[in-house]
Amino acid sequence: MAAESTHPDAATLDVERWLLDWLRVPQPALGGRTPEELLNTPDGVEPVSRVLGAIMSCTFQ
Repeated sequence: MAAESTHPDAATLDVERWLLDWLRVPQPALGGRTPEELLNTPDGVEPVSRVLGAIMSCTFQ
């Protein structure tokens, strides 16, 4: 996401750190569950992907 961004802060974003932190924080868009929890379930990849897509479309443009 950051590599495709034209946002000035994207060049200095530590993507790995951001993702590791994000995976462990309860997300309202995921019903208060963490992405990490959902990725360990059969149906969890799709909602996590959807939220990441929304973040990408809003944050890094």
